[in-house]
Amino acid sequence: MIKETSLLTVIGLCLKELRIKREITQGEMAKHIGMTNAGWGRLENGKASLSVENMIRACHFLDMTPQDFLIETSEISERLKSNGWQVHDQRIETDCLIAGREVEASYEKIAGTSYTNLPSAGVACSSPSFLMSIAVSSGAVAGAIASMPKKKESSKKQKTNNLLNGSLIAKAAAAYEWRESLQSNSNDNAE
Repeated sequence: MIKETSLLTVIGLCLKELRIKREITQGEMAKHIGMTNAGWGRLENGKASLSVENMIRACHFLDMTPQDFLIETSEISERLKSNGWQVHDQRIETDCLIAGREVEASYEKIAGTSYTNLPSAGVACSSPSFLMSIAVSSGAVAGAIASMPKKKESSKKQKTNNLLNGSLIAKAAAAYEWRESLQSNSNDNAE
């Protein structure tokens, strides 16, 4: 199974994670940056890029330095790579993290429940922290992203690490891998 995404998608999902944790609406974020709500939504979903100037504005509004933000997104990208994902420097046509987000949305719409209740490996997830430990396919990306140790840093930096842990990315990766494993199992049974 090919698992690939772009750095633009990782950046967008990290910005979304920070925005949500800071309890800032998409509208507030878009207004501060000087974008439309739809434009900001496309950015968070990896379907649009952000200028350097707007990234600096966004980081400052989210109370994070641009340098720390880029280091964090780079570390999350490296964790994805260590779990068999390809992370491209430019937008790609078939972005598996975007597909994973679509799987999440479809599941929530059909099941009428949060994606954190998604059954994986025969287990129902009852909390976001438990979701991080689920194993999907052979990669166990969600658990690996959450469990990889981070370097000890200053207390300000540790506060930032707690805000940006890649949980949205882990969920999207898990959802994509879950879908792919179901399709693989379905194909195996059809043969």
